[in-house]
Amino acid sequence: MTLHLPRSIRLLAVVVLGTLICHPAHAQITTGTIFGSGYGLSPGDRDSLWKIVATPSSFTPPGGQTMPYDSYVTYSVPTSSFIGYGTPQTGVTGTLGGVPVTNYWITPTPTTGQIAAPLYKWIAQQTFTVPQTGFYRFDFPAAGDNAIEFFLDGAINTSNPSQPTISGGQQIGGLAGGFGAMTTFTGGAELSAGTHTASMVLWDYGGETGAIIGSSTFAPTVAYWAPSSGAGGNGTWNNSNSFWSPSSDG
Repeated sequence: MTLHLPRSIRLLAVVVLGTLICHPAHAQITTGTIFGSGYGLSPGDRDSLWKIVATPSSFTPPGGQTMPYDSYVTYSVPTSSFIGYGTPQTGVTGTLGGVPVTNYWITPTPTTGQIAAPLYKWIAQQTFTVPQTGFYRFDFPAAGDNAIEFFLDGAINTSNPSQPTISGGQQIGGLAGGFGAMTTFTGGAELSAGTHTASMVLWDYGGETGAIIGSSTFAPTVAYWAPSSGAGGNGTWNNSNSFWSPSSDG
């Protein structure tokens, strides 16, 4: 028998798990999570974690909504046979904390149709909590029709009304085009303890539009001393999610 837990309970479980998972040599270090798109949901639902925060000025949000509003979890963008494109109610299955999870496409409307004359951009954001000040590494898969990029913090820049973007943020990875496969976004950022914002900027050149984002669990990078072999040997400082390794004499 498969037990299906409500999304709220699954979110709580991941938060608790993230609080309990620590590095074995640094028990004070905790992890944080940025949840993927459509986490714990199905096509037709609304994603309250990924909010639509900026769109082309010519676009009017459905139903008279004002930004920010919950993104729409939609059916797959019908273009390629890869990762469920064209097949209703399919997404990309990965893991979060060792537990299988499925992520789905999100859009600013209930459908995946274009929302403005190309080229245009729209932005979805999620707030997340950093447990302690430090340098954090991020590594997660994502794809966007037609291209996608990610920033931490910064401000929404609408100087080009049809192409909102993020200014002053820390970019994770680069601009990735081609949505027939997931792209791995990797990068690091110095973050203070507290609340931060992850921004997904979607570039659309016409036709279908949508973004799919995998979850990212992160922990601060630890500076540790790596001594050379032998007692009293010199060593170097390294930045890694690792721990102090004593020399043979203790």
